[in-house]
Amino acid sequence: LYFLIKKAVSMRKHLDKNRKDKDSKFRLILVESRIHRLARYYKRDKALPATWKYVSATASALVAERPGRRFADERCRALGADRSCLGALVASSPQDYVVECR
Repeated sequence: LYFLIKKAVSMRKHLDKNRKDKDSKFRLILVESRIHRLARYYKRDKALPATWKYVSATASALVAERPGRRFADERCRALGADRSCLGALVASSPQDYVVECR
């Protein structure tokens, strides 16, 4: 999900400079639909909070302030989980990071 959001942010940045690029606009629609579909799955699977919503205007803040993999591993070790940890951004604002451990 993070990488799809990152891709959408970079595509929007490209479209700001190249307004006539119709193909990129079409591909952005496809990427954002994948984001919405994946978010719907994660909400159903309880990996994302039910109130989480993708907003393209605030997506660049989500991408800019993502904690690294080391942060996720340290958080999982602190919780006493095994090494199969998944650091995921599951929050509605960039300041709220939740790390889920399997």
